[in-house]
Order: sequence, then C-alpha cells, then structure tokens
Amino acid sequence: MPKGLLELKGTIDVAQFWPHGMSDGDTVTVVPDPDGFQFNPDPARGEHFRVTHIFDDAVCQGSGTKHVIHNGKVTIRLEDTDCAELHYQAPVKGSKDYRQFTGETAATKIHDLIASVNTNPVACKVRTAVDHPDEVFDTYGRLIGNIFIYPGGREVNVNHWLIEQGWAFPTFYNSAMIEEIDQAMRPAKEAQRARRGVWAHLSDELLKEHFRLEFRPNGIPDPAADLGPVVMPKMFRRLVLWHSKKLAHQFSGSFVNFLLTQRDGWVRMKDFLNDPGLRPTAKTHDLSTLVNPHGIFTCGPADLVFFEKPSVLHDAKGRNITVWWKAGAPTEEKHVVAA
Repeated sequence: MPKGLLELKGTIDVAQFWPHGMSDGDTVTVVPDPDGFQFNPDPARGEHFRVTHIFDDAVCQGSGTKHVIHNGKVTIRLEDTDCAELHYQAPVKGSKDYRQFTGETAATKIHDLIASVNTNPVACKVRTAVDHPDEVFDTYGRLIGNIFIYPGGREVNVNHWLIEQGWAFPTFYNSAMIEEIDQAMRPAKEAQRARRGVWAHLSDELLKEHFRLEFRPNGIPDPAADLGPVVMPKMFRRLVLWHSKKLAHQFSGSFVNFLLTQRDGWVRMKDFLNDPGLRPTAKTHDLSTLVNPHGIFTCGPADLVFFEKPSVLHDAKGRNITVWWKAGAPTEEKHVVAA
C-alpha cells in the first residue's frame, strides 16, 4: 500500500472535449503549472510536499515511446473509471474509428462539469497515491490519477462524480488500494441501483452487432440518439481489435479464440480484496474463460481486477528514473505546503 502522494497542479482547457476536441469522458489533458509536480513521501506522518522536476524531460517506454509532458501537456487517464468509448481505432491498417452508445454523452457531461467553474482554462489538481516514479504513468504514457476541480470553491472529485452520475463504470487495476476501491464503489453502487446513465444500457451480449457506430468528429450532440446497448468498454476494445483483424485477414477464428491470443491478466475482485498480493495464474492470464458458449460475458464491471502492462520511465539520456529529486539541483526542489 503506497504511503506517498504525487500532486500535479495545472489547468484544463474545456475546449478539448468532444465535439470541439478529441478528449472523451475519462481522458483529460492538463497543462502543468510551473513547479506543478509535487511529491510527499508520507503525508500521514506529516511530511512536506516538495516540488520535483524529474518529469520535465521524462520518456515512458511501454506499448510505445512517449514524452510524459508532450507539447506542454500531460495526459491524465482518470483512475478507477471507464467510460463508453467515444473513439477507438484498432492498430490495424485501414480500420475504422468506432464508438459506443453513451460515449458522446459522457464527453459532454465531463465538459459541462468542468466548464461549470466559469473560467477557461480551469484550475485543477491531479493526485495519485504512489511511492516510486515508475508507478505514475501507464504503458501509454498517461498519468493515472484523480482530478479535482473547484466550482464555487468546493472541491469536486471528477472521477467519482462521473461514476456517481452513471457515466463511467468502476474499473480497477492491481495498483488500486483497497481504500480507493471502497471510495469508488460507494457511488458506483448507488448509480447502479438507480440505473443511472450507462447502467440502464449495460449489456453482456458480446456477439451482437457492436460495430455500426463510428466516431463523429465535430458532430452535433444528440443524447436521445446516444442510447443503446453498451458492453464493458474493455471488452468492446477487444471486440473491435478482433473485428478489424478479421476484416484485414489477419485473424480468422472466433472471438473466444482471439481472446486466447491476448495476455490480459486478471483476478476476481472478491479474491483481490482478501489478498491484494494475488497474481494471475495460468487460468486467469486471458479473458476467454469469462465468455460462455453463447457469447455472454459472465462478469460485471467491478467483478474483476486487471493487471497493468509494464512500462519504464527514463530521462532524456535513457537512464531509468528511480528517485524523486534530481541530484545537484537543491534550489528547484524547495519545500512547499499543499493547500
């Protein structure tokens, strides 16, 4: 369980969200403030936040290679949340850019929430519980954390708001702490009971047609037309990859056979809560066993804990980043007290 806390102070441009931009319901770009990254190794013991500049020229090597600050922005993947896809294009030549029902609506809802601060750009904080620098960014170079905004001076956790309103499913990875899971599941259970948002349209039928909706850049929002069956976004992305590979004659088998080729480690949530150190076994290193012969996905959005794909963080000279503060630069790492 991490003791440390990383905080990023910055701003959000509300124009980034669909339909004017490309940002969807669970991915936000933040422009860091000068000295915006701060780390506290143990807030519970009264330690101080200190500014860190280790990410200024950092590169994440994982599923690709990406500077974590790109064009002056950091991409934030909202922790513990998964909205229906607004645009997902498989990495297959000639594939289409598909979307799911409610994906457009989720993007407009997060836009409206953040725009309610009535300034642009909007000041925000991003927080993530970590102990080591290589825990901050995922395999795609995205910072995984919770975003906080301050409409009327009141702190709002954007992640939990999306879950509470039913525009995001709770989705967890093995880096999640038990306390984080509990905090996200409380609003999720409330939204599920009330059948808010996407919960009213959750489908477990994987083999029905899921490929007729395509991304509409600069489209006109139409919430009534954005309603229909929604499979778990994680499964939708795999369905799109399978479908695209079949069209490109790169794969000819069934969806279950395709899942056998994908390394998606998982454990059941109930088992993870009993033992957070649990790891996937030979029987749980792909998702094929969770699809029955009728194409029904047998688990709900919060029934599983997924395992993150590896990534490495290194500096401009290719050296692994393992410490929070650069050696020989004491003036830039001044002590600060976070508000």
